[in-house]
Amino acid sequence: MLDAWRKDNEGATAMIVAVLLPIMILLGGIAIDQSYIQSQMSKLQVIADDGALYAVREMEIVRTDTSRIEQVALAYVDSFQDMPELRTQVRVDMANRTVNLIVSKEPETYFMNPLGMISTIKAESTAQLLGEVGNTCLIALDSDMGRSLALNRKSSLTARDCALYSNSTSPQSLRVFPNASIVVSNVFLVGGYQGTIRGLSNEPVTDAPPIADPLAGRAPPAYGNCDFFDYIAKHDDTLAAGVYCGGLQISGARVNLEPGTYIIKDGPLTVNEGGWIEGRDVGFYLTGKDAKLNFEQDSHISLEAPRAGPLTGLLFFADITNPKTVSFVGGGAQRLRDGHVIRSDDARRLVGTIYLPDDKLVVDGETPVADQSEYTVIIAQSFELNNGPNLVIQSDYAASPVPVPEGVGPNNSTSAVLIR
Repeated sequence: MLDAWRKDNEGATAMIVAVLLPIMILLGGIAIDQSYIQSQMSKLQVIADDGALYAVREMEIVRTDTSRIEQVALAYVDSFQDMPELRTQVRVDMANRTVNLIVSKEPETYFMNPLGMISTIKAESTAQLLGEVGNTCLIALDSDMGRSLALNRKSSLTARDCALYSNSTSPQSLRVFPNASIVVSNVFLVGGYQGTIRGLSNEPVTDAPPIADPLAGRAPPAYGNCDFFDYIAKHDDTLAAGVYCGGLQISGARVNLEPGTYIIKDGPLTVNEGGWIEGRDVGFYLTGKDAKLNFEQDSHISLEAPRAGPLTGLLFFADITNPKTVSFVGGGAQRLRDGHVIRSDDARRLVGTIYLPDDKLVVDGETPVADQSEYTVIIAQSFELNNGPNLVIQSDYAASPVPVPEGVGPNNSTSAVLIR
């Protein structure tokens, strides 16, 4: 009887073992699979994190070309040949300067995948580019101006290697008339644009966040009493730096400027009647009533900003407190009249930064302006190009001994961070 009981018990145990063993193997296999899946997911997360960071840094280079940024992310993920058949989703948000990357795949498992317990694993990451992006060489500061950048008639604007920025919230923040053209690397508009844009490297970015005035904290030069009053140069001469009260006018004379700071106070800097003005290491501070630039069509201009001193890198610096030149139009609205005017057909060298936050800059004439400069940066309240000039913004900063003021020109203050 004991033998029979033993045999029955062994049989029952064998049956239990037979039933439990596959379950135990399955549970053990699932545990192994879960560990293996966790390892795969960790690697996917590293790929997603690094890929998002890698792609968002591309914004420093291309700035507006979302397809190229997407391709950079896809190429990075595809480079992991030890993890085949990765599926990738990329979302690029230029306004917030983010790249969202989702990487997924069918997991490699022993039990869970064949049994339909899991079909996909994925990792997601979002990277953001902080700081100012890229090379900014032309900024229109006014947020309320209707047309803060206007290209009229046959005018053209060329800035192949840098970005143009307008803070105007108007739907016509940039207005390009039918025969005008714009050849610019990138355009960032807080508002919108009107007209047909020819020659633009990338589509304009509209609804962009406003850019702060990068030179708002720049201190004006100190100066004393008047050295000259209502000075008019009618004969060839060499002029010294100093305080020119009532302005400075070059009429029909060829004038060389000694290096230094020229304070143009309560009057314009005018070159007309075929006058020439040439100078290196010279900077102009425009302050007081009617302290404007006025370069007439027959003038000849060749100027380079200071390499040192209070106006280092600044060719023209207009006092922000200067009275604005406005007229009233229908409904009491204000419109800026001609502020600082460059009509010269020979203003080929304007090396340095032109900072006119108080008024608009009007470029007129029939020939290229600033095209023989190593670099030019322009910051003004607004811009208007008339008739047929071609305002050329060069950005070969390394070729000039004139320093670029902090906050403009090439900007390397960006950093890429993970935010998700």
